[in-house]
Amino acid sequence: MLKVCTNARSIERGIEIHTELSKKHMLENNVIIGTALIEMYANCGALDKAQEVFDKLQKKDVACWTALIGGFARHGIGDKSINCYIRMQEEGFSPSAITLVFVLSACGSSQAIEMGQLVHAEIRKQRAFAENTLIANALVDMYFKCSNVQKAKEVFDEIPIKITGSWNTLITGYVDHGLAEEALKCFENMQDNGFLPDAITFICSLKACSELKALEKGEKVHAEVSKLGLLKNHIVLGNALVDMYIKCNMLERAKEVFEKVLSRDVTSWNVLIAGYAQHKFNDKAMECFGQMLSEGISPNSITFQSALKACGSVGALQKGKELHGRVGMISSCNRINGLVNALMDMYAQCGAFENAWELFRELQTRDVASWNILISGYVQHGFGSEALDCFARMKKDDVFPNVVTYVNILKACSAIGEVKKGEEIHMEIERLGLLNEHYILGTALVDMYAKHGLIEKSQEVFDKLLLRDAVCWTALINGYAQLGLGDEALCRYGQMQDEGVFPETVTYACILKACSTIGALKRAEAIHSEVGRMGLLEKDSMLGNALLDMYVKCGEISRAQEVFSMLPMRDAFSWTSLISGYAQFGEYRSVFSLFRKMEKEQIEYNHLCCFAYCLQAFRPIGGGENMF
Repeated sequence: MLKVCTNARSIERGIEIHTELSKKHMLENNVIIGTALIEMYANCGALDKAQEVFDKLQKKDVACWTALIGGFARHGIGDKSINCYIRMQEEGFSPSAITLVFVLSACGSSQAIEMGQLVHAEIRKQRAFAENTLIANALVDMYFKCSNVQKAKEVFDEIPIKITGSWNTLITGYVDHGLAEEALKCFENMQDNGFLPDAITFICSLKACSELKALEKGEKVHAEVSKLGLLKNHIVLGNALVDMYIKCNMLERAKEVFEKVLSRDVTSWNVLIAGYAQHKFNDKAMECFGQMLSEGISPNSITFQSALKACGSVGALQKGKELHGRVGMISSCNRINGLVNALMDMYAQCGAFENAWELFRELQTRDVASWNILISGYVQHGFGSEALDCFARMKKDDVFPNVVTYVNILKACSAIGEVKKGEEIHMEIERLGLLNEHYILGTALVDMYAKHGLIEKSQEVFDKLLLRDAVCWTALINGYAQLGLGDEALCRYGQMQDEGVFPETVTYACILKACSTIGALKRAEAIHSEVGRMGLLEKDSMLGNALLDMYVKCGEISRAQEVFSMLPMRDAFSWTSLISGYAQFGEYRSVFSLFRKMEKEQIEYNHLCCFAYCLQAFRPIGGGENMF
């Protein structure tokens, strides 16, 4: 009966049985019943009761010690588990294989590597233990959890008889340490050595594919999973597949897999909703949230956080307030800092700072993440002074800023021209030694100095950086382009390519701007061919606008018209840029034709700019006063 209660986690029935046994005085001298009770309480999470039963046992054996050690280990209370193991040995009991598996798990969860090494040394002394695959797997896992990846691999290589679980432990360890490429190599080696992957293997391999955005490999794993028919019975595997396609920017495929997953749980919905929110498909994220509710699935904290992120991204304040009302579904939501932070972030992104501050004041713990939300919100809405005030208050409250804080504060300094304050922050970052650890800070500094025309200072910071990604190069290139130093910008672009850094869409836009400042038409045409070949113009209106503007400034109005005609989306900048081009050439008919078409398409525009372009078009023929 106690076994049934243990498996069903029915603590109420277990307590009833315990009471009956106590009345009949069947407990203190019966170690088998005592062990069963310890296991029942431990499995139900009632570890104090498990300890109480254990302490009352007059006779103890290795099984009851193991039950208690295992109970603490399974619930992540590693220190108590290890202490029990030490006491057990002091009282003269020798551990069983299962005892060792549990204590190694405890060493891993509490990162007690020295104790783990002592246990490892004991295992080596006994051949039966040294050749036990389960113990070996536990050793590999322990070393991974203690961040000794090399030792974990050494132990794995020494396992005499490996099983699928051994490979799974190795692959999982690599994935957990961000070594996705190593994980996929192991996955291939495992199959080459004749081992059949199971659901756990596939889940870990898909996580590795997600990390690397390795779509082709992910699709191969998908094919194997489908061939084995595993999707029908494994929700977690289905969720991992959906997540892999989302991380590889294949949202339609993700939705297809999602639809095929039977018995979808809240995690399944969370993966899809979070994916849509991350990729800025906010309407789809909210649509999924509604569908989830209609199917009777109760959202949890993670669901709300993703849905609130979607609302904040599109400024859907009213919808966000509705979600705030629904958050009551989560019990004790005030104790879930992540959820309150998500609500604050939604309000801050929507510019509703009073609501954000109200929630902030209710927080029991105001950590750096909470402060960052307010600072980031102010920066997003152009309130640089308020962001700096927030930063000062944060420091006054003895909350230490992190990398995200510094990046936002540098943006605030940049937005309001507080170069002096920016230089102070720069010195603080240097003093803390953060610059070479976090290249994003270097990028923010390069950008801040460049935007204020301090290009030499910007270049100086850039040259000191150990790691320079495409964003950092783009910030520097843009700085030169903004100052009209087109040759310097193109020179930096060449250096970027020489270092093997692949440009982003915004990099191309900056290069086109640089070309337009010095009339480098041939270089710009080469960029045009490159982005056209990559299909970027169809995806990014900002790049199309940059190309259009470049042709206008280089006097190639017919080429500008071609680009304009093929743009998938034309905004006010697209229209006014082309209008300005025709105005420069005095082609007033084209100017007014475009102007009327723009009005017809209900494009919001700067009336003053358009009026000026129209006057410019009429100046060569002495007209303009009767044009409207």
